[in-house]
Amino acid sequence: MKLAFLVFFLATLLAAVLGQTGEFYPCKADVFSARAVLLHQEPKVNVQCGVANQMSSRIVAGSVVTPNEFPWMAFLRITFWSGDSAMCGGTVIDGRWILTAAHCTFGAVSITVILGAHDITLSSSDANRQEFTSHKWIVHPSWSYGDVENDIAIIELPFPATFSEYVRPACLPYVDDPNQLGNPVTLLGWGNYSSIPDSGFSTYLRKTLTTVISSAGTTGQCQQQSGVGSFSGDKIICSDGSQGRRFCYGDDGGPMNFYDSYWGTYSVVGIAWIGDKSSDCQNSRLPNIYTRVSYYVNWIYNNTDIVPTPRPVTTTTTTTTTTTTTTTRPTTTTRPTTTTPTTTPTTTPTTTTTTPTPTSYPSGFDCKGKPNGVYPNPWDDCSRTFFYCSNEYVYEYVCPDAGTVFNEVLCECDFTENVAGCWDEHQRTEEFTCYMI
Repeated sequence: MKLAFLVFFLATLLAAVLGQTGEFYPCKADVFSARAVLLHQEPKVNVQCGVANQMSSRIVAGSVVTPNEFPWMAFLRITFWSGDSAMCGGTVIDGRWILTAAHCTFGAVSITVILGAHDITLSSSDANRQEFTSHKWIVHPSWSYGDVENDIAIIELPFPATFSEYVRPACLPYVDDPNQLGNPVTLLGWGNYSSIPDSGFSTYLRKTLTTVISSAGTTGQCQQQSGVGSFSGDKIICSDGSQGRRFCYGDDGGPMNFYDSYWGTYSVVGIAWIGDKSSDCQNSRLPNIYTRVSYYVNWIYNNTDIVPTPRPVTTTTTTTTTTTTTTTRPTTTTRPTTTTPTTTPTTTPTTTTTTPTPTSYPSGFDCKGKPNGVYPNPWDDCSRTFFYCSNEYVYEYVCPDAGTVFNEVLCECDFTENVAGCWDEHQRTEEFTCYMI
């Protein structure tokens, strides 16, 4: 009993000190001493998505990007049953998942995923590359080879990628995203970029800026100009392909990126369809056809547990102000002038917008400015959830054993009866057990 009281006193004192300073300190700062807590679990990583490493003031058709400018870009090398191989692009949307086109996975036996790359040659000196070999991917069930619609797949990595300034996820669009008509978008890829026959793929990642055109209904501008048949604008997003602003063979599966100047982040709004193999690709002026990602956000969530980003909530409040107007009545006598105050209510609507920070996982815990180490849940003294900060990235963990919660004093998962903040809950559990007996 004395020991329990001492533990409770220390925990209360620690909370009081932290509350006075307004700062959070890790209960276990040494990375290696935290291994027992962390190793047997796989965390959720909370990192701001869609942040490019360098913003260019001007993008011209087919220009080479600044190395690692778009840290969510993935290079895919696909190996088929026949022994042949091909290349595609992909997009990091989570530590474990890569977004790409379904046709890139057709007939594949394995897919090599390279992240953090700029030069994709075997002799590349890129020091921050991460390479994975995956044998698991999920293709949209409504897709068939050659179809324009539903050409979307997600590749699962065998273990989570390490996020850094070189590898970071793109944001997913909102489920109810607008059609982006007329918006500038950036296309990325290592595909064929030259009109010279047999010129091959690009060694370095390239980008081009183009503009979204109409694919409304089934007879929009894109459907009429592409010549690939009817498709739904709800499922397809297209961009202008004139002046060489096109994706070509080898760029398949890569992202169409939309930059939101309000957030300062990119979202992947499209996935490249089958690239033109002809040497006339750049000069064909045909539209760029991409899978519209917003249509498939819920499908992605159902297969990956990547929570859709909630749209900022706008609320309108009404403020009533009172204005006093003084009116002088004309008189024809010598009596003093009488003034009558007139009160006019004025209603002014005020709009307040709640703007959450876009993240891969919605979590209120922020590691910015905090030392590396293990942190308890700051909002709940009896929580199974705790956090680990590493270079300002937050990793979320859950105590794996039933009946255990995170003990802030011991900095490890423990039974509720040993955690001061859980004593009331433990007492209620005991009373209920006794009543049942």
